[in-house]
Amino acid sequence: MRTRRVVSLVLLMAFLMVLVTSIVLYIEPQGRIARWTGWRLLGLGKGQWHDLHLSMGLLMLASALLHTYLNWRPLVAALRNRARRVYVFAPAFLVALVLTGFFAVTGLLRLPPLGWVLEGGDVLKDRAAAKPGAPPYGHAEDSPLDVLVVRTGLDVARVLEGLRRADVDLENPRERLGDIARRNRLTPQQLYRIVRDASGPPTGARVRRGRGRRWRGAGK
Repeated sequence: MRTRRVVSLVLLMAFLMVLVTSIVLYIEPQGRIARWTGWRLLGLGKGQWHDLHLSMGLLMLASALLHTYLNWRPLVAALRNRARRVYVFAPAFLVALVLTGFFAVTGLLRLPPLGWVLEGGDVLKDRAAAKPGAPPYGHAEDSPLDVLVVRTGLDVARVLEGLRRADVDLENPRERLGDIARRNRLTPQQLYRIVRDASGPPTGARVRRGRGRRWRGAGK
């Protein structure tokens, strides 16, 4: 088994994985929308795709450095002129430098044609954010339930009653919405719909025991 072959194959596989994860990161919704809706693709959430992209990027970097070391002589040969002398600013080097600089500058300044591609990704993310069911405010899934209810102008007692009728497992109104949603295998968006659509007359202090579930009214 030749080291050069293994390194080349690892570099190719890492590149393909970075290509796939880059496409996913390009089309994925904004972070607040992804967290709120529990967005997943192929079983992986937004954070997992980011971790995978970074991991494969580091693998590609390491294998590229090793590949450069193993193929140093051919790379140096590409910089030689007709007199067989190393010439840093050889035509091939200058073309590679110009292409790299072009993509870097057009990406940073969002100039055509790369700027069009980046703006297309922004359009996709904005469309996802504009769909019904967006969070009522940023990082709403991190808010305690009672804080979210007050900030959205709902009645705490009615909300607790609605959650009880929906058989949502709740230990304390001070729990974060995201934690409650995960325990009940819901997305924050789904749980908020239950909270928002809660109806019925307000209840007083109430405790429901059974299956380890407790319920408290607004007065507790």
